[in-house]
Amino acid sequence: MCKHINLYKKYNTVITKGLYMKKKVSVLCVVFNHEKYISRALNSIFSQKTQFEFEVIVHDDASTDGTKAILEKYKTRYGKKLKVYYEEENKYSRGELQDILNDIILNEAEGDYIALCEGDDYWLDDNKLQIQVDYMDNHQDCVMSGHNSLWVDNVTNEITVCNGVDSEGRVSISELIGNRNGCFSTASIVLRKEKYVLPKPFSECGIGDWPMKLYSAEQGYVYYFNRIMSVYNLYTDNSWSKNTLQLTNKIIHEMDMITFFIKLNCHWNYMYENDIQTQIDSCINDIIYQIESKGEIVSTKIADINDLTNRKYQDAYEMINRKIILREKEDSELKAFVDKHIYNCIMGCGVKAKKLTEHMQKLNIDIDGYVVSNNQIVPFEYNKKKVWRLRDLPFEKKDVAVIIGIQSDIRDEIIQSLNENGFNDFFWPSV
Repeated sequence: MCKHINLYKKYNTVITKGLYMKKKVSVLCVVFNHEKYISRALNSIFSQKTQFEFEVIVHDDASTDGTKAILEKYKTRYGKKLKVYYEEENKYSRGELQDILNDIILNEAEGDYIALCEGDDYWLDDNKLQIQVDYMDNHQDCVMSGHNSLWVDNVTNEITVCNGVDSEGRVSISELIGNRNGCFSTASIVLRKEKYVLPKPFSECGIGDWPMKLYSAEQGYVYYFNRIMSVYNLYTDNSWSKNTLQLTNKIIHEMDMITFFIKLNCHWNYMYENDIQTQIDSCINDIIYQIESKGEIVSTKIADINDLTNRKYQDAYEMINRKIILREKEDSELKAFVDKHIYNCIMGCGVKAKKLTEHMQKLNIDIDGYVVSNNQIVPFEYNKKKVWRLRDLPFEKKDVAVIIGIQSDIRDEIIQSLNENGFNDFFWPSV
């Protein structure tokens, strides 16, 4: 009899109107030295207006600031609705954190759903949980849902809208692969509890929630709400994002992604090879760009990291080396291309155009200006250079070397635009 009572109490811990009610959602909040942020995060969680019971599970990864004292106050205030697990030593630095979180979720979480909100992030909409759970209750094939967010850069103080997905609805595997941000932030995720623990190869990388989204899309489907309901704080103290600002950590992160995508490509039997290869190329280009921007030699830096990590990233290391060889050949072809023309214009005004500009400057190639498609809004200047629409270029078309500084996922659209405007001779570097 006692045994059954204990089991009943374990899975039905909240008393409402004299009845035991099982919690439907378990909110997982991971914290480490989040003294400045944790109150805001917890307040945003506990302010949720729901027709169901939920619990909050906080894992403190051995904080050394005042985080623990704040958590104890919230434990007093919210009682059994808040569970807090304290580590005596930091598990993230030892690569053990995810295994511990898996154990907590499997053994302690009472909810059918797991919602995520890290200690330095917070929710904006008091109806967030209800909106996502209602949808997932009514669509059993939906394994995960997410939503739009504000991104706050704590270095520049810039606030942007995530905009990871064009419109509300189901998110395809190709979309999830193709978006470096995984389409939506961690603080927006609600998923079914049984899908929280990942099998190989999804569990074998250090990328965070991206593998979780991809695995969910494999198991059922992922749904996106085009509604801003959370804030993702970038580059806060002790955060993963701030950690990757250091060059070595940034390179290791990119190599983690390359290694993960190589394994994932095999796991999916090369069904999404083009999408995956595009991401791998992007990772490699970013590694090269980051190293060169610090004035270091790429081959030397990645060799040092390969040795530092005991050749853990050997496949990624070899792919980068092959890319370096191809880059040298491509640079020679680029120089030959611009030598045939009088003027040099980069097509694009985004991140890739900026990187391409810097690369061409290193090759001592001058830029006369930038060009965009005819349907785009044209800024007066970009990088202190004039910007024109294709149709408005003041030069003879035959005299202009157009070098494409745009992501290749819209390649066909760009080529069509160039051809329609009489530009059949252009160069698309992989930088």
